[in-house]
Amino acid sequence: MDVCGRYSANSTPPDNRDKLGISDSALRGELPLNGLRHSPESGTCGWFIWAGEELSTEADFFKPMHVEHLSERCPAALPYLALPCLLAGGS
Repeated sequence: MDVCGRYSANSTPPDNRDKLGISDSALRGELPLNGLRHSPESGTCGWFIWAGEELSTEADFFKPMHVEHLSERCPAALPYLALPCLLAGGS
């Protein structure tokens, strides 16, 4: 069962051309993998993905990346990308 089905959430997958923010720790495959989705806007899908126990406040913590590159760089995040932004009224 997919992640959206498991949580009875509406599936809202991002476009592969959209950008997201990802940390170096996630790209290195560190765990735990974390994600937060804001409302999509201006060519972004709203996702911020990082790994580890702490979320940094450094301005360069998140690097921009197109969704299409996640399959090569951080495939563990792919099953979760269709989860909706709860702040935007998703379920």
